[in-house]
Amino acid sequence: MRRYVKQTAVLRERKAIYIRELKIVDEERGTFEGYLSVFGNADQGDDIVVKGAFGKTLRELKSKQENTGSRYLFPFLWMHDENQPIGGCLQAQEDEKGLFIRGEIDLDTQIGQEKYSGLKKAIFAKCQSGMPPFNVALRTDFAI
Repeated sequence: MRRYVKQTAVLRERKAIYIRELKIVDEERGTFEGYLSVFGNADQGDDIVVKGAFGKTLRELKSKQENTGSRYLFPFLWMHDENQPIGGCLQAQEDEKGLFIRGEIDLDTQIGQEKYSGLKKAIFAKCQSGMPPFNVALRTDFAI
């Protein structure tokens, strides 16, 4: 007999995230949009994100943003360093495909200008997210 167990795990690591379907929105403001996560695909750590994984975290982030008046839902970090944000996520939502975001790079800083230039030229489409941990439902199959 097969039995399915639903477990909840909390991912606590900071990851380099590749932005998929990257589109530059406004070069003067340093804004862009794309997918930070596409459901069903294995990432560099062989983690597979399922639809709904970001729901609770997004609700909490949006509530915190409204309560504090913060510009960003979460920061984008230079070299995983929380003391060196280079911009942040302006909007985020789950759709049928994945986690779609609109972000902004701080063009008032030298590093922000360099990284945004790299995004525009498609030299890289990777960022370090300061997004807090999110819950992932894991389905573990085992035989009894």
